[in-house]
Amino acid sequence: MEFPKLLEEAGDDYNKIFKLAKKLVREKLNLSRGSMLLGITYTSPNIGAYHTVGSNAMILNQTVIDAIKLITKNKIEINSYIFVVLLHEYLHSLGYLSEREVRPLTLKLCSEAFGPDHPTTKMALDPFSYFPNLLAVLSRVKIPAVSKVTYIGNFDDESARFYL
Repeated sequence: MEFPKLLEEAGDDYNKIFKLAKKLVREKLNLSRGSMLLGITYTSPNIGAYHTVGSNAMILNQTVIDAIKLITKNKIEINSYIFVVLLHEYLHSLGYLSEREVRPLTLKLCSEAFGPDHPTTKMALDPFSYFPNLLAVLSRVKIPAVSKVTYIGNFDDESARFYL
């Protein structure tokens, strides 16, 4: 299977993980959009990420990522969580606005690309079942009093076009 190998090879690169999510959506749904932005911030632990309708930005919650990194050092598990969240928010950016629609679609896409036993598919079903102590660990992650959004440079750069 191509997707598990590519996710494993993505390392710590959010852009590579996102390119894989875009590839999956393009192959399975024949949809795409370009010039997405990715921001990271510390926010309430009950939010994994969000996309503001009408924008091209997806915001990941560093609080949850930090908690997962306290639970596991396994890069496949960490990247699987990031992949699921980016895929989910990318689907929102493509016009799938309802959580009732996006959650099962995210699960379906992950299952088709990674298989039913891969961490990505299991996290798409329920990250709290995959990481049963996630809520407890989230309570230990320090959220700064003031947290600004930090944008990832050169994100989704393959779709950026500059004309002089």
